[in-house]
Amino acid sequence: GTDLSDDHPVSFAYTAALAASRGELASPATLTGRVRLDATGQLQCTSCHDAHDNTNGKFLVVPNIASALA
Repeated sequence: GTDLSDDHPVSFAYTAALAASRGELASPATLTGRVRLDATGQLQCTSCHDAHDNTNGKFLVVPNIASALA
């Protein structure tokens, strides 16, 4: 289906405390390359996707080899 609300969240504050509480999440301070937060520090669709470039499949900004974006 297309309802990703239970496993593909967007529009939330991605903080250091959140990353630390989950363990497997990257620190927001490291998200400075192609994968990045918006100007307010929130994770958005555009944090991982580029609607104008499908080079990496699924319009990802970087390849998801070995679940790199998971």
